[in-house]
Amino acid sequence: MIEYKNKIINLLESNIKIRLATVNSAVIPRIATVGFVNDNETVYILAEKKSEQVCDVRFNNRIAFTVEERNGDEADLPAANIEAEASLIDSPYEVIVVCAKYLRKYPSLKKFPFAPGMLIVKIEPIECVYIDIAEERNSIREINCKFNLKGLFSRGIVNELFDNK
Repeated sequence: MIEYKNKIINLLESNIKIRLATVNSAVIPRIATVGFVNDNETVYILAEKKSEQVCDVRFNNRIAFTVEERNGDEADLPAANIEAEASLIDSPYEVIVVCAKYLRKYPSLKKFPFAPGMLIVKIEPIECVYIDIAEERNSIREINCKFNLKGLFSRGIVNELFDNK
C-alpha cells in the first residue's frame, strides 16, 4: 500500500491541476478543474470566500478529486480517484504558508495581488482508487487498487515549515 501512496504523491507532484467534485446545497454535483499545491497526499486549493467550491464545502465537506498523468493535451494513465474530507482554513499564518507554495509552483501568480477574501481549502484523502496499466511479457493488465489513506498522513504543511528552521 505504501508503494501506491508514493505513486499518488508522485502524480500530485508532477501535475498542476486536479478535477474537484463537490455537491452544492441543492444536492447538484459539480466538477471544477483547479490548480493546487500538495503536502504529501494532502491537497490545498486557494479559493475566494464566495466561490462555488467554498460554498459547496460549507454545505458538505465530503468531496472527491481525480489526478491523472499528463501527456501533452491528453490525459493518460496512471490516475487516481480520491475520496476526501475538505476543511476551510482561514488562519493568516497557514494562508501565507500555502500561498508561498503556490508561488513556487505557479511563478506567474507573482503578477497578481493577493485578494483579502481568499481561503484555503484543505483536502485530506480518505480512500483512493489507483488505476494503471502494466505491461508484462507482451500482455497488458489493468491495475485497479482501492485502499484507505485515512490515518496515513504523516506531517502537516505548518509542521514542515518549523522542521526546516
